[in-house]
Amino acid sequence: DVTQPGGDSTDSCFLMCMELEGCRAWTWRPDEILGNQCFLFKDTLFTQGCSNCISGASITRFEGSCMVDQDEILATEIASSELDCYNICDGKDECTYYTWYNEDALYAKSCVMFRECRETGACDNCKSGRLNCIEAPPPDCNNYLYLRDYQRNDFSTNSGLTTCDLEFSERPGDDWQGANWYRFDYPAGVYLPESFPGWYKCGGE
Repeated sequence: DVTQPGGDSTDSCFLMCMELEGCRAWTWRPDEILGNQCFLFKDTLFTQGCSNCISGASITRFEGSCMVDQDEILATEIASSELDCYNICDGKDECTYYTWYNEDALYAKSCVMFRECRETGACDNCKSGRLNCIEAPPPDCNNYLYLRDYQRNDFSTNSGLTTCDLEFSERPGDDWQGANWYRFDYPAGVYLPESFPGWYKCGGE
């Protein structure tokens, strides 16, 4: 993931994401004190609420243009740039694909929009893309319990009574509620140790 300072608008943040290989989503946050910030993400596995920001998904570019019958074209409108074409397509419920023709094309500055794109063909002076959605994360990413017991922190030493988080343990941790998805939180810490913390740490032996 990348944080880009500046970015005077949502459009500029979207363009940064569109030009960055691997970028799948973006969030733009205005801030009069710290300055505007554009956050670029390689995936959308974790999402959270944000009261003062605007987010969106990037596009998937492809070569050529969609080859469809005339009656399968959703709409054709004038657009001054690819970004304008994207925004027009994004505002139409059924639009999923677009092709924008630049000023050197036969149909200069035309934005052609499609519901489907089963086949593509070559086109000069054009840019095409597929709109993407920010997919909801798996339920387990937002539906979990917390482990907050301070004795779980690797800075703590056990108090003489060790615990064991197993289904039939005689002495599980105070915050253990059986087999489930858990998230570490303060004061227990915020992630699992990646190396052996030492003996008699984290409330165990």
